[in-house]
Amino acid sequence: MVVRSKACRNTDIKDTDYSNPMSPYYLGTSDNPGMVLVTTLLNGDNYPIWKRAMTNALWAKNKIGFIDGTILKPDQTKPVELFAWKKCNSMELALLRQDNLSISMYYMKMKAIWDELSTYIPVPVCTCCTRGVMKDLVAKCEKGHIYQFLMGLNDRFNTVRSNNLGMEPLPYVSKAYALITQEEKRQLVTWQQSLTIEAIVFHVTDQAKGGSKNANLPKINQSSVVITTKRQDTAKIAATNSLVILLVGI
Repeated sequence: MVVRSKACRNTDIKDTDYSNPMSPYYLGTSDNPGMVLVTTLLNGDNYPIWKRAMTNALWAKNKIGFIDGTILKPDQTKPVELFAWKKCNSMELALLRQDNLSISMYYMKMKAIWDELSTYIPVPVCTCCTRGVMKDLVAKCEKGHIYQFLMGLNDRFNTVRSNNLGMEPLPYVSKAYALITQEEKRQLVTWQQSLTIEAIVFHVTDQAKGGSKNANLPKINQSSVVITTKRQDTAKIAATNSLVILLVGI
């Protein structure tokens, strides 16, 4: 069997020759799921530039066929070829991760890839089918999208990812996107609150010690300061509604 793909137009590569660097199935020692293909990050405004950089990187690695669908998945009767295909295909999919992108930018990135792939591999149309095969094909494609979207998220979304994967039936990508966006906002608010509390604690602790470095900073309302112990350098914080109560020991 010979693999013919856009990644090797003028070269016929036997799919069993996995040690040949010209084979699309070849994986070098430096290839790993965590490697960075391009330094250009997709930010919503630079899609053409990002697309060109990503496409060039995949061409250079001879892996474009796994993305545009020109290297077809072998069937179950060819276990060796199927294993090699899954290995390389998983490697390329693993490179499509969220990284430092926001959830909205990551979703736009994945959506653009799905839309482009749909032009290469459209869902077949059957007007004579009465058994709902078309509906099943669309559902299978949607299921693949939700798995790709969830598994590419950063580790800080492990909980919400597990919750989505545990739903029966699996949610649509749009529903999962909405839930994860809510979690991203919650994490952002928590992070901002922690920064604010740390800054206030530092300022009040410095005042309690008689420091003068922050003399230009606004004074803390002493009515919000509650003495709970006589031991020096003890500070505890409690937040109720929007009011921050500072507990500073003298």
